[in-house]
Amino acid sequence: MGIAAGRVMVTVKFTRFAGDANAHALEVAERVDEKWHSWHGHGDLEVPVSVVAVLSLINPRLKDRDKVALNLIRLSPEEFSDTVRLLWRRFVLARPDLVNRAWPLIEPWLGQQEMTPETTRDAHAVAVEALRCDLFALTDDPKWEVDLLGTVLTSVRTMSAQQARGQYYTPPDVTDVMARMALDVPTPGSSINDPACGTGGMFRAAAAWMIGAGIDPGTVRWEGNDVDHVAVACCAINAVLWGLGTNVLLGVGDTLAADWRKRAIAERDEPIILMRRLTAMRSFLDLENATAAVSGAETSDSSPTEG
Repeated sequence: MGIAAGRVMVTVKFTRFAGDANAHALEVAERVDEKWHSWHGHGDLEVPVSVVAVLSLINPRLKDRDKVALNLIRLSPEEFSDTVRLLWRRFVLARPDLVNRAWPLIEPWLGQQEMTPETTRDAHAVAVEALRCDLFALTDDPKWEVDLLGTVLTSVRTMSAQQARGQYYTPPDVTDVMARMALDVPTPGSSINDPACGTGGMFRAAAAWMIGAGIDPGTVRWEGNDVDHVAVACCAINAVLWGLGTNVLLGVGDTLAADWRKRAIAERDEPIILMRRLTAMRSFLDLENATAAVSGAETSDSSPTEG
């Protein structure tokens, strides 16, 4: 397909999804990794992961995928950056319960430090590469089969960095088997806990199992903790992608610490309380403005007129 970029016609060739979700996710991750490191170097790894995460949340309808992808590709880096900020703002409004945990991926866009023009350019280049690799094909039914963000995070981090953190990526087939061995079929009201959740591979396996059994993953409680704040940020986004519902508790820190759960609950509830206060304040101001407008109209109507 061709798109106009100023006076230059750019041809966009898509690598189509062939049916193997994990192989396709790996290809997306490898392309993102190659593009980011060749353009940007080895820093700011949250940015390419953030780009894939926010694009995954779009999830356009099948008939609109190419159109949406092309529209994003042909944006300038600055326009793309504005779009990403808008998408993350929508996420904050929709899921305040996950904001603190997802913040490492949101911060490059909505944090106090402004992104450099070079990083903005490189982030857009990553988006173009992921979209050309048919990223949206993994945000529909195959999403239950794959941990795309886990695959991307593993790819952009060097092997030595992963080993330093004690991180080893567990293949989806293995997590599927482990979930079935360790868990009974999750039932509504039950709780699923993972003390070393990472990006949520075990949650994905349990959710896929539930979907296959005709059970809504949003009907159970999900609790996870990990020392890697970026991995947990990916898990927070995955909780939305996999439809885990709103009863999700994620912590960052040592699972052996006695207070990790208490701290995680406080960090989850803080943005929710703040959002409620802001909503109440806005409602009060809207009411006050409406009252003032009505009062002004009444005063105008009751003022004497000259005969």
